[in-house]
Amino acid sequence: MKYLGNKTRLSEFLSDAMSLQNRKGQKGLDLFAGTGAVSFLFKSHNMNTVSNDLLSFSAHRVRSILHDKAPIKMEKLETEKVQGFVTKNYSEKVDVNIFKMNIAEHIDGARIYLDQIKNSLTEQEFSYYLSQIIEAADFRSNIMGSYESFYKAGWRKQCEKDWSIEDFKLIDNQGKTTHKVFNKEALDFLKTTDHFYDLVYLDPPY
Repeated sequence: MKYLGNKTRLSEFLSDAMSLQNRKGQKGLDLFAGTGAVSFLFKSHNMNTVSNDLLSFSAHRVRSILHDKAPIKMEKLETEKVQGFVTKNYSEKVDVNIFKMNIAEHIDGARIYLDQIKNSLTEQEFSYYLSQIIEAADFRSNIMGSYESFYKAGWRKQCEKDWSIEDFKLIDNQGKTTHKVFNKEALDFLKTTDHFYDLVYLDPPY
């Protein structure tokens, strides 16, 4: 996704630099997890992974992509439409060039529906569906990498894409590895953890 500092494109370099091919079964800590690119890299090399980030969005996304299997497809996340918070604050309806009206209504509809069924979902399922909505919205937004910097005039081609919800690419290790995700300030996490880590990856925010 369009997230400043995302390490997806550096995965091959990071794998070699950290000798991940030789770390099967080891425990790795991704302390500033962000979008979870490095955590996903750890799991893809059969490492036991612990991830942490202060942003709740990051915790939801990492929890989603580290799971072995996706929950069932939730069709209403693609069909519900409501004029809610996003439509009324961040769409062309109010002359803000971040989301087209149709997409903003889909975002609101999906988000409101997810809240309505939240109590019937596991933590893992809620995180997965919420992350799907965020990802779909991100790839249809009129921004350049920071939501404080949107195109003031005109629309990028991606904004015209139809609304759809896509599954995440997952790695099914068949229960051979473990993963834990925390949503804490980094120093607070380090004060409370009592684990030994074979590898700690530090990528602090700017």
